[in-house]
Amino acid sequence: MKDIAIVGAGPAGYSAAITARKRDKSVVVIGQNTGWLAHAHSIANYPGLPDISGHDLLEAMKKQAQDLGAELRPGVVHQIVSLGSSFALSLGADFIEAERIILCTGAKQPKLLPGESELLGRRVSYCGTCDGMFYRGKRVAVIAQGPEAVSEANFLAGLCSEVVYFGAKEDALDDRITVCGQKPEAILGESTATGLKAGGEDFPFDGVFIFRETAALSTLLPGLEMDGAFIRVDRRMKTNLPGVFAAGDCTGQPLQVAKAVGEVQSAFHKQLDALNEFRFINLESEMDVLADMLKSDGLTAEPDAPAVAKEEPQEDDPFASLFAKGEKK
Repeated sequence: MKDIAIVGAGPAGYSAAITARKRDKSVVVIGQNTGWLAHAHSIANYPGLPDISGHDLLEAMKKQAQDLGAELRPGVVHQIVSLGSSFALSLGADFIEAERIILCTGAKQPKLLPGESELLGRRVSYCGTCDGMFYRGKRVAVIAQGPEAVSEANFLAGLCSEVVYFGAKEDALDDRITVCGQKPEAILGESTATGLKAGGEDFPFDGVFIFRETAALSTLLPGLEMDGAFIRVDRRMKTNLPGVFAAGDCTGQPLQVAKAVGEVQSAFHKQLDALNEFRFINLESEMDVLADMLKSDGLTAEPDAPAVAKEEPQEDDPFASLFAKGEKK
């Protein structure tokens, strides 16, 4: 289990990872450099690095985080679930557990199709390798809006009777896949998905798979409070969900690199306080449990001495009552 999981591989995410490792915290950064900064020809207002390209700046941050021991995981987090004292993050077919979360997802949020959120989990999926086996021998649609779409579609082609790919034709696509140039407009169905509307036409399918660069915050972390298109946070970058913080462009204007890397420091230091407090409370609880166990076994534990067994009088000993009262002669 990691101390901190950072969702988003941009300036805010790398900044948090660097600081976490400097404080000897285990950290994983999950995401891909697909935002606007990766394509920026020049960043003119970042202090100390005039006219550096966005790609070079990200690569420098990434290398520094890696050199310090941060784990970097490419991919998309589809959902975050609270486990009480920690969180489980769904990353394709894998799960990552962490004590605290920092959301650094950037300002770009995908627009969901009508019917998508309502039918998610009911023949609508974000993970082919997770759910593909349920569609063996069936007809499915793949909505390609992210870099994982090709590999996921190829995986499904080995299971399904037909895979229809809604996206640009790619050389790496399996020959068994049918490419459709129509633009998806809505997921069809009432209680479960029955098909897809695209280009004004209804297509029947047994399942619909959607692959994007990022997950919508509404499906990523249900219950997360928003302020319009941005995550609502306080001055310490805390969200309304305990143990979840946010920093960078996903929290609002101004959308600046300097703001993102500085803002995340507030989130991280609050995370550190929360982790230390959490572990102190857990340590006290564990000590209480240990004391109860010792008592039940007839043992006592003194702070400066090893645990020793108490001698209990035996009922068949004629001198037991005298020993108990300290009246042995």
